[in-house]
Amino acid sequence: MLIALCKKFNDQFETGVKKHIWKKISSELTKNCQRMYTYQQCDTKFKVLKNMYKSVRKYNSQSGNNKKSWEYYGLMDDIMFNKPEICPVATCSSARGLITNGLQEQDTNIEVSRPSACSTPLSARELDENSTTTNVMRKRKHYENATERRHQEKMSRQDRYLSLLERITVAVERSSTTS
Repeated sequence: MLIALCKKFNDQFETGVKKHIWKKISSELTKNCQRMYTYQQCDTKFKVLKNMYKSVRKYNSQSGNNKKSWEYYGLMDDIMFNKPEICPVATCSSARGLITNGLQEQDTNIEVSRPSACSTPLSARELDENSTTTNVMRKRKHYENATERRHQEKMSRQDRYLSLLERITVAVERSSTTS
């Protein structure tokens, strides 16, 4: 019942504030089930369901595992399959760089396909950009820029330390001449 109500209000969850949506869901649950449910209980229960869905999905996506079943998987998959927290739009790592998943842009509309492994085939341009040579050159340039930035920061600190040391030396000389 909770999953069906969440599916009903799914488009409203895209807004910033969700508390009023959970209050609507809890009032409908209370009305239909003749039991009092608070919005916090509904929110917490859905978070537990979402975590269970994520763990089953992750387990089933790993090679060599027996398929794990869960009675609410199909219902949760209908709601969660294209959420960024389940199938990220893009991932970025220092080892593999930026990888975009699951989006296909056509003209001005962006359509989300329902991928099984959250990936799309790469275009020729993306293949070229992801080639080993380009990646190595990009990483090397990034490394050089970071090294230069750290060098400039270090030199700036050194200049400040030298200035401070000079002022301390002058102050010590003044105090020793006045004594």
